[in-house]
Amino acid sequence: MLVSLNKEVTDGVLRIAQGRLSAGFIDQKVAENLVEVPESYFKKNLKEYERRRDVLYEGLKNVPGVYLKKPEGAFYSIVKLPVKDSEDFCKWLLISFRYKNETAFFAPAAGFYGTPGLGKDEIRIAYVLKVKYMKQAIEILRRALEQYPAKSSLI
Repeated sequence: MLVSLNKEVTDGVLRIAQGRLSAGFIDQKVAENLVEVPESYFKKNLKEYERRRDVLYEGLKNVPGVYLKKPEGAFYSIVKLPVKDSEDFCKWLLISFRYKNETAFFAPAAGFYGTPGLGKDEIRIAYVLKVKYMKQAIEILRRALEQYPAKSSLI
């Protein structure tokens, strides 16, 4: 436990505490068994994640005002939207928007940056869903951006 009136100290300690510097014991015990997993398992999963990535990329690159780079090694993408504030957009999407009685959840990207102000108009999408659900989420996002009342004038 740390108690300090010095905001720089508490901010620094919080940053260190939020970063995992080493895997916990349970994680290490699980990881030691990875040598027993057949190579075919990894190849199958790699192909599935590549498929999901491609569905996300191809689906979003055709949405007006949306920009993203094709991910090369992660299972998520940072996506620039034609909105001024992605956090407001994400809240609106959850609270006020429905397409075919469904909505989607996206993470505002600003929290993934260390520099204040970066990511304000971006979201982070992890492509961990089955392709069917990712296609639904892309369509929901497309429709939501068409109707979002506070979208920017970029599109």
